[in-house]
Amino acid sequence: MPSRFAWIDVDESSRRTMLDFIDQFRDQGTLDEIGIGTIRDAFADYFFPGTTTVQTRTRYFLFVPWIYRRLEGKATPSAEFARKLRAAELGLLEAMREAGVGEGERLIGRQSGAALKRWPSSIYWAGLGRWGIRRFLGSQERYRRWLDTFYRRRRHAAEEIERELGSEYADNWDPDPHFPKMPAGFPERMTMDMRRQDAEYLVHRIRISCTGSLLASLLGSASALEADAIWMLPNMADLSDELQEQIRHARWFAQVMHGASLLYYWSAANLGRQTERSDKAEELLDKWASLLEEDWRDLLAWSAARKRLWESPAFRDVKIPERTRRFVEGWMDHIVERGPATGIWKSEPALRLIKDRERETKGEARARLWTRQQLERWDPSDAPFLLDYRWGIASSMLSDIHVGLAAEPENETEEG
Repeated sequence: MPSRFAWIDVDESSRRTMLDFIDQFRDQGTLDEIGIGTIRDAFADYFFPGTTTVQTRTRYFLFVPWIYRRLEGKATPSAEFARKLRAAELGLLEAMREAGVGEGERLIGRQSGAALKRWPSSIYWAGLGRWGIRRFLGSQERYRRWLDTFYRRRRHAAEEIERELGSEYADNWDPDPHFPKMPAGFPERMTMDMRRQDAEYLVHRIRISCTGSLLASLLGSASALEADAIWMLPNMADLSDELQEQIRHARWFAQVMHGASLLYYWSAANLGRQTERSDKAEELLDKWASLLEEDWRDLLAWSAARKRLWESPAFRDVKIPERTRRFVEGWMDHIVERGPATGIWKSEPALRLIKDRERETKGEARARLWTRQQLERWDPSDAPFLLDYRWGIASSMLSDIHVGLAAEPENETEEG
């Protein structure tokens, strides 16, 4: 009997986490084999709130509410809403294909078409709430069930709606008069290029809803978009002291734990007698150790004050499992105790730490380093990458906004 994930009506954050987890299985190279995803995601949410690894382009933050508002405007009944939403999203996809939106523009569903499993409305739902564009509090399913009641009450005066339901339900979407109007003829001729009013509105929303975040701090900074990692930003000194400290923690956590991820990859390849992968992993591990050696003094200084890592504001609303913390501390201790050397990963204690961690997170029956059957199924797309905390996604979104801000202003014409 095939395994299934199911939920009735969990909170949106949990639902998004589950969906992103399921999406990981479509690319084996993205899996969190050593169980540090809680820390990775906490930093990513702290730096770039509202983003996820499965988002693509920034203009979907407008496409989705335009579709919802149009359906609401037609008083689409709850019973018909899911079907008509899907038809509208498919219509957007087909219109953008016809408009020539190419492969490199990361059009959601470009290859899958109507067979797409996860549509933009689902992918961007949580982010729309985090940025304050969506005002309805709850999941897509709760929203759908609420609509018939919303339509009935919308017929009364806005004051009555607000008095009975609370201001958060007076409108399901941001009532700001500067919310960009849906272009006439939408979705025909739509592209990923934002109008200036689109970009200005999103800048406004991000600055209000994500105050103090790295995402908000980098709005309008064209030079930052060239950085390969957040710890390589050219304007680091312009950031708040808190952001600078958290970027330092994120940098060293990523660099130190990258060795653990690579060692897992090497161990699985070695046990599975996959010589090419094993040789590649050994080369990457030696390079990783060399990079640590170059910055050894900084690493030691960070390690000595690592208590501040666990006090990070990124973890304020996140519970880091004690077992995860013990593993991270154990790996850090191993690195520091072994000292700066090319082969610091070549030790039985290091291998045992990785092997035990996989069994701890997956159970022995599902752990590749413990079970031959699981090992034989292992076929990763590539060696693990250095954590970037969604910088690739965020920098692309910031670039979309930057280009939009430089566009010529347009007269807004909205479909009636």
